[in-house]
Amino acid sequence: NTQNANGAWGYFGVATAEETAFCLQALKVWRNSGNAVPSGRIEMSHMWLSENSKPPYPWMWIAKTLYYPELIIQSCIMTALTL
Repeated sequence: NTQNANGAWGYFGVATAEETAFCLQALKVWRNSGNAVPSGRIEMSHMWLSENSKPPYPWMWIAKTLYYPELIIQSCIMTALTL
């Protein structure tokens, strides 16, 4: 229910590759475990992430500091796209 119309996810309605990758990973693992995922959700997010996977990525707030682990973000994106 929190997926944006363009297929991505992001806090405050601003789509990010990092958050979309995390959601896409979860949905793919959920589906691969034999559970149902609404039609088109994975495909939409996969397409959006494929088109929006290049840096720079937005800095994210973790606790009370900004956080930007670029290699971890890229790893999450690559994993989400290849699961």
